[in-house]
Amino acid sequence: MKNKPIIIIAGEPYSIFFEIFFKAFKKKKILNIKKPIILIASKKILLKQMLKLNYNFKINELFFKDINKIK
Repeated sequence: MKNKPIIIIAGEPYSIFFEIFFKAFKKKKILNIKKPIILIASKKILLKQMLKLNYNFKINELFFKDINKIK
């Protein structure tokens, strides 16, 4: 892999982590990062928090069995 990814693991399910995470993506400096960002979290909770906090981001879901196929 040319660019090493940034891996972030969400902590407590209903903590303020997602709120801070979404606000960070509103900043222009974060959007200029060329490395892929991998968030390890529950998709169900992530989508609930996005709806609750009125954020709309595109999410690409990776499955463990497909990780070796992705470059």
